[in-house]
Amino acid sequence: MGKIKGGITKAKFRYWVKEPKKRKRPVYLFGKTFGPALKPNANSHIVTRGSVEGDLTATNPEIPSTSNVNSSCGELEENLNYKIRREKLSSDWRLVEEKLFKLSITLYSPERRTCCVCFEEVANIIRCGDCGPNVYYCRQCWDNCHSFVWYHLPDIWMGNMFCKMVTPVRLLKRFDGHECQSSYTRHLTVVDYKGFENVVSVQFCYCESEPETLLRLNLWTCSPKKPKLAVSIDLLEYFRALCLEKHLSTEGFCHALENRFLRVPGYTAGVKSLSRVLLQEVVEAYRHHVYKLQHLHGLVSSDDIDTGTLCPACEGNPEGMRTYCLDANFGLVRRILSGSKSCDPHHKQSFFLNQNEVDSFVDTYDENKYGSASKNCNDFQAGSIIRSKSKSSKLAIKGVFGVCCKHEFPTMFFDLKHGERLAYAVLAIEKLLERNENKIRVFYDIACKLKGHLQVRKNFAILNKITFAVPVFHSYGHIFSCQKQFNPRFLDGFGLTDGETVERLWAYLRGFNKISKEMKPEHRTDLLTDGLIHYGRKIKKNLGCALMNKLKRASCKMELAKSELEAMAASYPGGTLTQHQLKAIALQPEPYSSAEMASFSWVEEYSLKLQEYYWLK
Repeated sequence: MGKIKGGITKAKFRYWVKEPKKRKRPVYLFGKTFGPALKPNANSHIVTRGSVEGDLTATNPEIPSTSNVNSSCGELEENLNYKIRREKLSSDWRLVEEKLFKLSITLYSPERRTCCVCFEEVANIIRCGDCGPNVYYCRQCWDNCHSFVWYHLPDIWMGNMFCKMVTPVRLLKRFDGHECQSSYTRHLTVVDYKGFENVVSVQFCYCESEPETLLRLNLWTCSPKKPKLAVSIDLLEYFRALCLEKHLSTEGFCHALENRFLRVPGYTAGVKSLSRVLLQEVVEAYRHHVYKLQHLHGLVSSDDIDTGTLCPACEGNPEGMRTYCLDANFGLVRRILSGSKSCDPHHKQSFFLNQNEVDSFVDTYDENKYGSASKNCNDFQAGSIIRSKSKSSKLAIKGVFGVCCKHEFPTMFFDLKHGERLAYAVLAIEKLLERNENKIRVFYDIACKLKGHLQVRKNFAILNKITFAVPVFHSYGHIFSCQKQFNPRFLDGFGLTDGETVERLWAYLRGFNKISKEMKPEHRTDLLTDGLIHYGRKIKKNLGCALMNKLKRASCKMELAKSELEAMAASYPGGTLTQHQLKAIALQPEPYSSAEMASFSWVEEYSLKLQEYYWLK
């Protein structure tokens, strides 16, 4: 039941009009004020929507038509119904929460004392929550049903409470019929799929390594030789998904497991052992293992399968002119105290370039060798050796420079050890030209400064193959003449591409900052590469729908532009306009009347004169 100003209370499609208590107030209905025209009688009476419309229309000619009133009334009903539903939902939860709490207290005692297998009544009944709800056993039936069931943690009723039941050490062995005279058993601690530690006995043999035997048992070893701890693959897969999707760290995952089982009396999750082991190379090795399984790494040629590093839309049109977006991110840093490189990353150069090659290029690239370009735009911090961000001396890596295609698929990345220098952008462009035989289009935040730099150095090998543009949201930070020259809306071939694809990628990749800044170089590269592959997989999944939506949007824009051009051409002699005339009309400032100019301040008038000057120039 909702209430509207003026004493009108709504229920479904009717209105109760009540007499005001103190003073007459205007009635607010359908977003308009009708004054005291809707005056109720002494006794409250019910009026329908039609009668309200008829009374109001008769007394006030400014009342909207019936169709407008119906639409406004429908919106009013929808808003009030939503509020009523939310209030009812909250009140229902308040009622059921108390019932659930009382029921949870009673569930700490057995609901029955009979075994679900032999139906005998037992004093010390055993409850196994892993088998299902309300599953109770006697001791003999539990032993028989769980002789080949692993990782079930039963509770036994001790007269006044459930306690953790001590179970015998289970023997885990291969079930593929393999028999070997060299077999031996060894005790291991296994962290199951729920995070609990279990001491088990595993049968190994010298025919294969111990990590291989553990993999047959759906366990991932925590050491390549003589492991003392193994983790359930289901638990690792759950952590891998949370890490790539929600940027969850190992420490956060272990603490979540600990808090999850606080409600279970007598049990503790293997937080200390798990957090100590997962901080090493176990997680990186498992993530790369899953990557090789998903992409059949090493089984077939990389030319015949999708490695997760190529955009299907760009590769499907090899003869087309491709569009790339360049940008730097100074959020993905790495501390010097995090350690030094001990080996090559698993993914090698799937996305990230060889850092030694990058450092050698930047150190030998003299940006001021041929002089600096003329300052024909704002003095940006990026692209300047002196004013670019140098960050802290405690950081080994200051950021990441990235390249994406126009379909938002990751293309190329490398680490930054200085600020955003022009040398990094030049290196990225040279690598792109090595991969593309045709001309390419490039979005860059300071494309005007980069193009001027290349013109001063007379680097026509790049200038003749690239069309530069500034992303649409960054273009407003440039001066007016620069906007006309580098805005993608004024350039041929860029269409409706906004050039902000890298910014959307940074929004996802920046979440790894808290994890990657404390990693070794190879572990950091593997984590970011796995994140890029995961991001690219989601892009490929939605690529078909995204291209269809973009096509519909472009078609609508084209039809609207044609109709506007036809209307514009009809006002000119002959009914036709040349391309030069259309550009002149589009860029020409709108004239203001003398009366409007007189009301402008000197700052506004100066701005208009300056705009007209740049247009004439």
